[in-house]
Amino acid sequence: MTLSRRAQDYLAILHREEPVPVAAVAQLLAAENVPAHPAWLSFHEQFAGYVEDIGSGDFAVWGLAFGSARKSGGDALTVFVNRFKGTLVSISCADVHPSWDYNLTPEGKFIGPPFPSGNFTVKVERNALMWEFVKAGPVQRLYEINGVSLNAHRKQLLEELAAYRMPEASDRIANYYASPTKLLLESLENATLKLLVRKA
Repeated sequence: MTLSRRAQDYLAILHREEPVPVAAVAQLLAAENVPAHPAWLSFHEQFAGYVEDIGSGDFAVWGLAFGSARKSGGDALTVFVNRFKGTLVSISCADVHPSWDYNLTPEGKFIGPPFPSGNFTVKVERNALMWEFVKAGPVQRLYEINGVSLNAHRKQLLEELAAYRMPEASDRIANYYASPTKLLLESLENATLKLLVRKA
């Protein structure tokens, strides 16, 4: 999947550490008797080593394996896979505290903030959209409008912003809309809305 110009510009401002080669990651997976799922190797090849500022002085270094000891407490050159009742569920895709839930399923679905996404490319597009919106000037998050919850305004907001849906940042899990004054995140899994507005 090709990244938008916005996403390419966003990645260009991120620091990137030297990534572990994809072939070495495939060997680490084989050593753990874990299949080298194409979605995992593709993610690592395209995004490993980028450092994402996730707020509160915390950073996530993207990738499946790292050449030095992990900040999250593990050893260098290891992969962390998550199993449930013996079945492979996901793999850690960032060097960050596990509570951030940076994981990829075997099919490549990203499970992590702010919403899960069908693949990591969509997650990057969402990061880039947020970055572009915030860098254009001061914003604030609204939890309600005129004292009424966002969900009560759902129909009105979606109608207002329908023409501003960003297909590169949207998928079957969430839609993103970006007008000059509003950035709306609509979860399709649990009907959650998150709204940022440009400060007057």
